[in-house]
Amino acid sequence: MFLRYPYIQLTIFYFTALFGISSTAKQKIYYGEAELVQQLLTNNSQWTYVQENADGFYVNFIEIDDILSVDDLAGFFKLFKNKSIYYESDADPDHQPLNKDKIAIDTFHSVGWNITQTSQNYGWTLERDEILGYYNLTEHIIRRPDFVQIGPWTISGNISNDSGSGPYSNAQYRAWINQSDGVSTDGPLGFWQNDFQQMREGSYSVVQYAHSIGKQAAVMLCPYGAGVVTYNSTRDFVTLGISAIQEHEDNDADPDIWIIFEYADNTIPAVPEQINGYPANTTTGMAFYALKHRDGEDNTLDLYINEGKIGQFTYIREDFVLRSDIPIGTTMNYTLQIANYSPWLDYAACIRVLMSSPQQNAWFIQYSISGIDITTIMTSADGFVFVRENRVRPNTVQSINISFTRTSLVSDTMTLIIELAPHRGSAIVDSLQIII
Repeated sequence: MFLRYPYIQLTIFYFTALFGISSTAKQKIYYGEAELVQQLLTNNSQWTYVQENADGFYVNFIEIDDILSVDDLAGFFKLFKNKSIYYESDADPDHQPLNKDKIAIDTFHSVGWNITQTSQNYGWTLERDEILGYYNLTEHIIRRPDFVQIGPWTISGNISNDSGSGPYSNAQYRAWINQSDGVSTDGPLGFWQNDFQQMREGSYSVVQYAHSIGKQAAVMLCPYGAGVVTYNSTRDFVTLGISAIQEHEDNDADPDIWIIFEYADNTIPAVPEQINGYPANTTTGMAFYALKHRDGEDNTLDLYINEGKIGQFTYIREDFVLRSDIPIGTTMNYTLQIANYSPWLDYAACIRVLMSSPQQNAWFIQYSISGIDITTIMTSADGFVFVRENRVRPNTVQSINISFTRTSLVSDTMTLIIELAPHRGSAIVDSLQIII
């Protein structure tokens, strides 16, 4: 005699969607150049991906006086798809008189730029914040965000500690972050290479601190060697910059904004951005990597069910029906595969599960990676991020086990939607829907 149990129907289909993975905002990436702006303007066909995809143009206050003419700003305005400026000023009026910030804002506006981010180097003052935030506010925002800019090597490790080498105390920096809209960093990679005065921990800590109080954080990657003899930008910049991005992610310090900006180093070229599809060791090459890392390359990040290879290599909808008679207490296991087919690009990919809530749930569903339960994270709004040992490196596959355990014989339908993005907040590149 055979016992009969109601069957489950497991329908899995694969599709591409064009919406964000969570409530987390998409990371922004600004690009700028101080020494070789003419190289960018003259060779504009050699950095088109950055022009098309960067969130805007990064400009330091010194450039307005000495480097960027109005015609240059107009030239860049034509090149950048996103007509946004991140403007770095200076808190010290001996470096930058207040009226010059007004002149800079008017100059940007005269060309057509929107100023979407600002910061103050060498401290932070309310008087300058009033100008940066509100002067001639034609942008359709309540105020322009204004960050306090910090050299991470000056805080001697962690901004939450009170030690620091100055020019201001860590307590003062914390107070300014609380007063302002967030924090940004100066980022000479020579100091990053030799971890000068614990620059790395300092950089992680300012991001973590800002996020802990609900503020934003921006981190700069600059090819400047700052006198470190073991560092050579024309050899080390992009390799070290990629490492810096990965290490911020691995230390729970992924910033809201990356700034790729060259100053004080005219030896490293600005272009080309890529050579045979790989990022070149140039300033636009660094931006090219950061953008690809955030947004992904087509058909390189693949989500599929290993059993039957459901959804693998498929970028149109695919249906799969599995029928089975499952008794109470029985567990079915499936393996989610997250494959990276790129030969060079790594991903701190983000995956999450959206689940309908039937009146009666007949299933206990659990997610795990390398034996560690990640169910709570997978079903959270922000999802699970593949960092540290789980990073989705080039030509590798990561696996997540899904177990379905039957807990009752009710037949209410449940739907799971599993979404995969190349980075937190970025657009979905793969999705699976499971109907039970």
